[in-house]
Amino acid sequence: MKYPPLITRVSLTLGLIILASSASISRADTMDDKTIVRTQLRPEAPQEHRYGEKELAAATEDVFLFNGNEWSLDVFGMYAFEAGKGTYDDGFGGGIGVNYFFNRYFGMGLEGYGWNGDGIIGSASGNLMLRYPIEKWHLAPYLIGGIGGNFCADKSDDQVNASGGIGVEYRFNAHWGIFTDARYVITDKTNDYGIARLGVRYSF
Repeated sequence: MKYPPLITRVSLTLGLIILASSASISRADTMDDKTIVRTQLRPEAPQEHRYGEKELAAATEDVFLFNGNEWSLDVFGMYAFEAGKGTYDDGFGGGIGVNYFFNRYFGMGLEGYGWNGDGIIGSASGNLMLRYPIEKWHLAPYLIGGIGGNFCADKSDDQVNASGGIGVEYRFNAHWGIFTDARYVITDKTNDYGIARLGVRYSF
């Protein structure tokens, strides 16, 4: 059967419209799927947009247990032992100290201690310290040396001293640690002596 030309053209036009609409719907569905996927996989905003400059610097700054510009307070027990016969005898004692590290390696400190060595003997000294932090082990071996003075209760043997030794500190965290060291003390008038210390250190 032959159809009039007008009906044929209308039929073809409707068919093309239907095909185009189907293709558009299919493409829109695909785009919607991709949009959903992209939305789900889109990463979070960069840190610089979520934090201020100070917060970002603090978040990315290396964190150390042993730091520069660091103050610390020491409380320790000790044992003094005579290096030869003389005024000073062996004995137990204790003391306190304060330290400041200019950087992670170099610092200075002040300390005072006393022990019972044939009478109460006190000593005060200023020290220089050189340490080498080993962060993964929480350790810092150090060298210590200083100059100070000894003071006896009866003032009969007040004198200058100089000392030097080696020690190690262990940090539980950035603030609390323990330390131990041994030093040899050279005196001006009496017999020399050695000291061994064990103490607690709070850093801030």
